[in-house]
Amino acid sequence: MAIQRTRALVLRRQDFGDTSLIIVAFSREFGKLHGLIKGIKADYRRYGSRLEPLGLNDLVFYEKRQTSLQLISQCDLVESFPVLRERLAALTTALYWAELVDAVTSLHDPNHELFQLLVDALGSLGPIEDVQRLSRLFEVKVLATSGFFPRLEDCVGCRAVLPTTVVPTRREARLSARQGGLLCGRCGAKEPLAPLITRGTIATIRQMGRESWPALLRLQFTAITREELATVLQEFLGFHIDKRFRSLEVSMEPVGPVRR
Repeated sequence: MAIQRTRALVLRRQDFGDTSLIIVAFSREFGKLHGLIKGIKADYRRYGSRLEPLGLNDLVFYEKRQTSLQLISQCDLVESFPVLRERLAALTTALYWAELVDAVTSLHDPNHELFQLLVDALGSLGPIEDVQRLSRLFEVKVLATSGFFPRLEDCVGCRAVLPTTVVPTRREARLSARQGGLLCGRCGAKEPLAPLITRGTIATIRQMGRESWPALLRLQFTAITREELATVLQEFLGFHIDKRFRSLEVSMEPVGPVRR
């Protein structure tokens, strides 16, 4: 049984008995962890954190390979992201992001890029109030860092290269969640329920997938792209992540795809 130390974000938590907590945390070095911390509610002064959801903490735990539940012996709060207590839209957005990361990750599977993305995104909720734009950026980056990013270079049906020198607002292709990428006009006719998408939005998704989070914060959407992103990402995430996001059910404004 090895003693390990890691920095981690608390994705969710639940009571365990009268004084203890079980948490699901996403860590930098060890990926997603299930952890038990005994007696924390009886004496918070013994610890440097209350392990609130979405808090960034330094954790010390006893790694036991024969079980998925690790015993946490120490927790120290690094960042609480106070804007989450000041703005409801920021809180519901952050809770949605935590659910999304929880849904696309497996236990003990490190993803340093996704961990840093979530830390950076939470830090952006203070200075930026347009949570819908931030959520579209976050959703695409999650797809890019977790292996679900759509194929956008050519048609996934016939492999024909789609033209790039056309009117950017013309809807001439469809984005198929089932097939994992773009369909040309001919192949798209066989899947008419796949949402249509313009070349401008395709180019925006490509840019979002390859650039860093700080660079993407300067990216603005046209009205058409904003509308299409909401539609195609709802379709794509709904197909690949068969989950109802509870945080969106209490949100006062839409920040992500709602499963119906």
